[in-house]
Amino acid sequence: MTALTNTLASPAARAPRAVARASHGAALRHFVRMEFLKLLRMPTFVIPVLLFPILFFAMFGMRQLQDSLGGLDGGSYMLVAYGSYTVMSVAMFSFSVSVAVERSLGWHALLRASPMPAWVYFLGKSLLTAVFGMLSVAVLFAFCRFVAGIQVPAGMLLGVLGCLAIGLVPFSALGLLLGYVLGPNSVVGVANGLFLCLAFASGIFVPYPALPQLVREIALYLPSYHLARMGWNVVSQHPLADQLPHLAWLAGYSVLFFGAARLAYQRGSHKAQG
Repeated sequence: MTALTNTLASPAARAPRAVARASHGAALRHFVRMEFLKLLRMPTFVIPVLLFPILFFAMFGMRQLQDSLGGLDGGSYMLVAYGSYTVMSVAMFSFSVSVAVERSLGWHALLRASPMPAWVYFLGKSLLTAVFGMLSVAVLFAFCRFVAGIQVPAGMLLGVLGCLAIGLVPFSALGLLLGYVLGPNSVVGVANGLFLCLAFASGIFVPYPALPQLVREIALYLPSYHLARMGWNVVSQHPLADQLPHLAWLAGYSVLFFGAARLAYQRGSHKAQG
């Protein structure tokens, strides 16, 4: 028994697992690199991701910079609001549309037949979403600082960026779910309608204090509200304990959306096999 245990624990016995981990890591790096280059060569993706947040902020956000909104100055409020908008739009649309289109082209059926694990695909997509999401937020914040003249201390700005990075998780999961339950012809309309409802109902496009009472009560149960509220808490210097309920809501939505997406993926896998 001891000899058998030593044999199983020997480097030779562990070698296949180490090789598998190395090959998975190489597959992930290669997949991320190829997807990144593909997206960079798609101006229809890069230009809206980088420029639309600035465009909407210039059209609608800058006119409220001198107002007091929810106990904050207009600049700080709008900085967080449009940062949240940017994260939501990149996470929901980049995931949902690409997954739906690739499913319709049979790419996912090919992936299931390949040695590459499904988690490499999903993790690679998540990393790309995070890269483009944070890049888009950085461009927006640079515009807010140097064009709109919004002054936010560096520490607070890093705190807001951290909150937005956390917010990428549940909305990426939501985009993944939409990509698996909808087709390429319907996913854009549904994702856009859902995104606009979440944004308007959470005080992102319309200041939260200006929303009707019923909408403000509904907002308390929406992930978009808790994402934006975390950022507003940072710029208003709330204690860290005030962030915990919002973190819990975002974590719960992440588990819910990823769980539903996994079920949708497994259902598609069973259909492909049967």
